[in-house]
Amino acid sequence: MNTKYSLERPPANTPAFYATDDGTDPYERTVFAHYFIGNSEWYVLEYNPLEDKLFGWSEILPDMGELGYTSMEELENAVIYGQIVFGGETSLFPIRVTYDTHWQPRSLNECLKLRR
Repeated sequence: MNTKYSLERPPANTPAFYATDDGTDPYERTVFAHYFIGNSEWYVLEYNPLEDKLFGWSEILPDMGELGYTSMEELENAVIYGQIVFGGETSLFPIRVTYDTHWQPRSLNECLKLRR
């Protein structure tokens, strides 16, 4: 059975692309959704549901975070494999990106400070 992995989309009140681009510091803008896998994180500032793309801050590798665009498809296709050894047998299992269902909107600066 082959089923497609699907993530929950950002909330309906997430601003459209460029809606918050008013000259203010992007790090003071509100993060409306949060996705993560392992130590990698995505903080969503804007969302385009027609293209199913996000704009926000992401950090895939430690200390390599940046503002940019990504698609929901890329997040849904991202997978890392965990390893478990039981009875001398090693098995791999997939770990996928997770939508943070307990997310409380806050500024990007606050998000980054909380990570440290």
